[in-house]
Amino acid sequence: MKVPSVGLALAVAGAAVAGAYASGIASTSAHAAANFSGKRIVWIVPSREGGGSDNFTRAIAPHLARHLPGKPTIVIRNIPGTGTMPGTNQFVEQAKDDGLMIITNSTSAIMNQVLKNQAVRYDLSKLKSVVAIPQGTFMYANPSTGLKGPDDIGMLVKSGKEYRFGGYSATSAELRVLVSWEILGIDVKPLWGMSRGKARQAFMRNEAEFSYDTASSWFKKVLPLVKSKEAIPMMTFGVQDENGKFVRDPVAPDLPHFNEVYAKVHGKELDGAALEAWKSLFYLGVMSSKSIGLASNTKPEIVDAYVDATKRMFADPKFAKAKEKQLGPYRASFGKDADAVIDKAVNMNPKARAWLKNYLKTKHNVDLAS
Repeated sequence: MKVPSVGLALAVAGAAVAGAYASGIASTSAHAAANFSGKRIVWIVPSREGGGSDNFTRAIAPHLARHLPGKPTIVIRNIPGTGTMPGTNQFVEQAKDDGLMIITNSTSAIMNQVLKNQAVRYDLSKLKSVVAIPQGTFMYANPSTGLKGPDDIGMLVKSGKEYRFGGYSATSAELRVLVSWEILGIDVKPLWGMSRGKARQAFMRNEAEFSYDTASSWFKKVLPLVKSKEAIPMMTFGVQDENGKFVRDPVAPDLPHFNEVYAKVHGKELDGAALEAWKSLFYLGVMSSKSIGLASNTKPEIVDAYVDATKRMFADPKFAKAKEKQLGPYRASFGKDADAVIDKAVNMNPKARAWLKNYLKTKHNVDLAS
């Protein structure tokens, strides 16, 4: 399999979406209605400094401040805690309607809401979304499996072997890849209690045959392993285009997405409750990977100002480098379109929930709340 040029993939896709951002910029009428001159905006990051959400926020903050009317000062406040819940709870309890407090949300916050963790006191679907940005998911295998490339995945299904995978827990972000392997029919034994970094180290020590990463780690940590043949790419989750169709991830267009692999292995398209469950985790872990939100009661003119400023930021050549490094070539959703993305991630339909409830109980002895 040809490993795509990172720079080329980003440049081509980035050029394609830049025009879309520019053409989609709202009118500047919001600037007349909202002015943050002399104001200080507190940007909540409900996780530790140096993590993915923190890096994402710090890369964006100075550019957004420059495009908001009045060029306010933005102060980032990290509130780390289990599953991002403490910081997210604090945001919904303290944020007002004036837009002077915003938050970065990620897969962890959504996962805990979807799984009805008792510590959750928020509903992300009620926040006013500024932007939602996908982040691809990439699955790969150790050469010890005998896998040569994506075309051989059927061999793993037929092998009858048990393969190991390092992750944090059955109810963490790893759930989406576990469900993917389960639906394909690959027998995977999780080794719990590992961060992604430690899980990757276990993979490199041949203690686990499978692993996964998101786009930023794929570039930095995994592609070198692919080039040295220490890791064999399996598939991506893909993304959805503007028409809702599953398409290949623009970061690695040579790799098939999950639904392509399923159809090839099983000779038919995935359907029924399993598809609904997979799609729910896809919206949760890919399409709404990172988002920026305002309080649920934020004044409309404030929301408009943020959305307008964010669109202009994405179209600004000065933001291009930060975008390439932190966000990649993915198509962002703004305002009400972003609300729709978050709504799909948060509101799991009953058929999907019933499938996941049965899966977690039978495979991991975890009781999912009804």
